[in-house]
Amino acid sequence: MLFACKNEIEEIKAITGDSELPVQIIKNGTFHYSEESNLVNTLIATELKRFEGEDPRIEVSGGFTMLIYDSLEQVDASIQAEEGIFYDV
Repeated sequence: MLFACKNEIEEIKAITGDSELPVQIIKNGTFHYSEESNLVNTLIATELKRFEGEDPRIEVSGGFTMLIYDSLEQVDASIQAEEGIFYDV
């Protein structure tokens, strides 16, 4: 016997609330951020989820380290935490 089902995309969106689903999930990533070709900070994250829509944000979980660089691109400070949220405003 074979069974099959089909769900309409609008029905799926209504049930799951697609604005609450991440558009990107990255595990064990290292991210370098720069401004005008100058390294500003580096994020080393266990898991990063990026959300778009009405509440755009980046959520990091499982532990992360943020390295912050000075104008000579030397580590000036670091932040470590288990989780964090960056709101994209």
